[in-house]
Amino acid sequence: MSVNIALHKTAYQIGVYRNATADKAVDGLYDKDDKKYYYLNVCVHPNTSWHNNVSAEWWVDLEATYSIYKVTVWNTYNKGGYWRMNNFTVEVATSENKTKQSCGEYTKKEPVSRGGNFTFNCNNKQGRYVYVRRLTWAREKKYMTLCEVAVDGILMTKSTTTTIGSSTKTRTTTTTTTALDTTTTTTSTVTVASSETITPEMDQSISGKKTQTGSSAEQEERKESGAPASAGD
Repeated sequence: MSVNIALHKTAYQIGVYRNATADKAVDGLYDKDDKKYYYLNVCVHPNTSWHNNVSAEWWVDLEATYSIYKVTVWNTYNKGGYWRMNNFTVEVATSENKTKQSCGEYTKKEPVSRGGNFTFNCNNKQGRYVYVRRLTWAREKKYMTLCEVAVDGILMTKSTTTTIGSSTKTRTTTTTTTALDTTTTTTSTVTVASSETITPEMDQSISGKKTQTGSSAEQEERKESGAPASAGD
């Protein structure tokens, strides 16, 4: 059984009608033919009537990047607003500033049935944000009634392996991103300082300092004992 990864995540919309705020599309409640489920209490209603040429739009932040299988959208049961669920699209993006990838468009003249749903196959597109937007040519594109959005996908995982080579003074980092049966590997090599590597020049310098120190100690010992200094001294 799939898990709705959008449930209770942070949601947004452009404009709002009355109390039909963006979070109501990810609250797990569905519009029903029941007075206690008045559609504005469980559905969202983006309203862009005061924007020029802007389509009604709603989106959710999944808080991490997922490989998305599918997105299911539920319509309201309310007879006064259900007809708005036609001519809309579902899209995903890795960030709010990135180009959106389309999961498909619902372009039928007849809307999604009252209280019914429609599923878009996203074919494992990667994204953190999922959008539902009225198409620009839709009738009354500035309005949309949306009661619930369910997103099915798998979290993208990353594993990083770092290897340091002291002889070549390089660090090689390999990052592997895995989701489903797809694996992407990126390897980068950068120059780093290696405090553990002693070059021949450094070794010679250290040896010279040791010889000088030893020679000075011998001279002090001869002076204290009264022994004559060697010819080399």
